[in-house]
Amino acid sequence: MAKKIFQTGSEKISLDEFVDYVRHEVDFSDQESILEASGALHKLYNNRSFIANHINCTLRSNDLEKRNFYAGQAIILHSEKAFMVRAVAWLPESQNQTKKHFEKDINAYGLAHDHAFNLLTIGYHGSGYKTDFFEYDREKVSGHIGEKVEIRFLEKTQLGFGEILFMRESKDIHIQYPPEELSISLNLMSQSLSQSRNMEQFLFDVEKSTIVGYPHFGVSNSTSLIDLAGTIADENTLDLLQFLAIKHSDPRTRLHAFKALYRHLGESVIEETRKDTHRLVNEAAMRYEFKP
Repeated sequence: MAKKIFQTGSEKISLDEFVDYVRHEVDFSDQESILEASGALHKLYNNRSFIANHINCTLRSNDLEKRNFYAGQAIILHSEKAFMVRAVAWLPESQNQTKKHFEKDINAYGLAHDHAFNLLTIGYHGSGYKTDFFEYDREKVSGHIGEKVEIRFLEKTQLGFGEILFMRESKDIHIQYPPEELSISLNLMSQSLSQSRNMEQFLFDVEKSTIVGYPHFGVSNSTSLIDLAGTIADENTLDLLQFLAIKHSDPRTRLHAFKALYRHLGESVIEETRKDTHRLVNEAAMRYEFKP
């Protein structure tokens, strides 16, 4: 069944060290081997600056879309044939009905679905999403819409700050619900095994125990990276966001950069050197009529 794992300790490692560990120590055909990587994942979680550093590096790129791939709110930190490391931003529920529908789509809120890969994930930032877990037997399923499936409820849980969950490939079904605040999870995902077996992902109606569709979550969009940058920004990020807000050729990118700056600076003590930035952001807020 899906497992919650608890790790302790303050040792931290870099993304490169984590990737090297996974590459040489993890056998993705063995779930126990993947579970053993939870210790290394927790050490990467202890590194509180590596995601901001990665964002800074990407924002410096002249081609945000080709430098990295973003699916909805996901940022691909590393990818190779056997596995992928990514960070995912989970948005709280919006009061705006249009935004609520959009956020439900990109974050798959309220949709019972499985994964065609093994997934080890840790709550990196925020209180985390809540989730209901179920399980089914993929070997007994042909995969057509309307098909009856034996689904068994497992538990309700939450991916809290520093907590780890393991979800089994094509076995565990879960329904995610919006967190109370913007949250970030850090994921280790297997890749090649699912692709070689041509496994599909399914959407389920757990009350009727049927397959109801196939998920197509998210869109490719560099603005999600900028939005995330405003949440975990450091001094270098703020300089990069200011540059993008003023100089970038795409108006939507400039707007998202202004929003990210406004959100961050509105919650911080603004130094004398930041006053010009704050003035520009306020002017942008009035011009584009957005509320931070």
